[in-house]
Amino acid sequence: MIIEDRYGLEFTTESDIAREQYIVARDVLLSGSGNALQATDAALSSDPNFALAHAARARALRSAAKFTEANEAAMCAVKAASCAHEWEQQHVAITADLTAGRLGPAFAKLKSHMARYPRDALSISSASGVFGMIGFSGRIGREPEQVAFLQPLREHYKNDWWFDSAFAFALGENGAADQSLDLIESSLQANPRSANSAHIYMHVLIESNQADSASQWLQQWLPSYTSDELLYCHLWWHLALFQLHSGQLEQMQETIATHCLPNQSTCPPINVFTDSAAILWRSQLVGAHTEKEIWQHVRSYGDQWFPRPGVFIDVHKAVCLAALEEFTELDAYIETLQTANDNNKLRSGEVVIELARAFGEFAKSEWQACADRIDRVCDQVVRIGGSRAQRRIVAETRDAARARVR
Repeated sequence: MIIEDRYGLEFTTESDIAREQYIVARDVLLSGSGNALQATDAALSSDPNFALAHAARARALRSAAKFTEANEAAMCAVKAASCAHEWEQQHVAITADLTAGRLGPAFAKLKSHMARYPRDALSISSASGVFGMIGFSGRIGREPEQVAFLQPLREHYKNDWWFDSAFAFALGENGAADQSLDLIESSLQANPRSANSAHIYMHVLIESNQADSASQWLQQWLPSYTSDELLYCHLWWHLALFQLHSGQLEQMQETIATHCLPNQSTCPPINVFTDSAAILWRSQLVGAHTEKEIWQHVRSYGDQWFPRPGVFIDVHKAVCLAALEEFTELDAYIETLQTANDNNKLRSGEVVIELARAFGEFAKSEWQACADRIDRVCDQVVRIGGSRAQRRIVAETRDAARARVR
């Protein structure tokens, strides 16, 4: 039986329950609110051969950094898709490449797929946002590329809460926050409990110099969002950052300890690790103190989940080593990064190596050397991944070093 969803896409399943639960899972993945694995498990209990449910399960497992299980789910999707609709087969093929880390082939397939099926929102979402395929490309022009990628799709997503949020984020990160505010407010009006929309609203307000408004709004939105949901750690990180910048250091430290550090949520490990390392470092730049045991805890968590360099992760690993003043290990890590770069396996390139050195120089009180090094690569920092708000860790480090020179 073939059944359509709100995007006009046909599902190959005999089960109404499987269809309904897949739509729940898809919307969880698009919104960041709810439990995608719970929904995919319910869908597959009703139809074990539903290819899209296996693919959605793969996406959810990949987000949780359970890469082996994600690949297994993707292979189940490939097998089940043999009798599915053409768009489902293409969707599954993109997911299989994505979960296996074959980002080049996945992106090429996605561009071909979206020309024929522009309303496959879940596939398109894999290349949107700062952690998507474009955001993690390491390309210096990734921000305008993100806008150019989504712009032609606007006609296919009139008044769609997911697309409005995704395009608002792209515009805001490309220096057009004034154009994105109406879009993100429209998204929130249509789906006020979308965590992705709430998150993007924070970024748009930050880039619009409305941090106080963002902080007040977030404090009202957060209490009903639970620790097993996708963006729990990261949204609390935003609140901690607001507290940091307003001088509320005690409140910030409580927020970090309660909501952001490892073991305080089931959020994606990349968020837990990078958010924890970043906020601890940025707080120390303004004089807050972090016990060594906390830094060691964050560092161990990063080593556990990310044994090899990766976009955005590598900079934060360097931050941990610098904060712990483990300079011999930092030098060894820089050598690892250099080898990866020499073999064209460091997507962000030389800028990561230079920033790792700069963080080490800061920790050694070599203020001028740190500031000068960051100045030399500041036009390349976009390559490390993350949002503008996240990448400000670099400028804040440089500015703190300059202040100490004086």
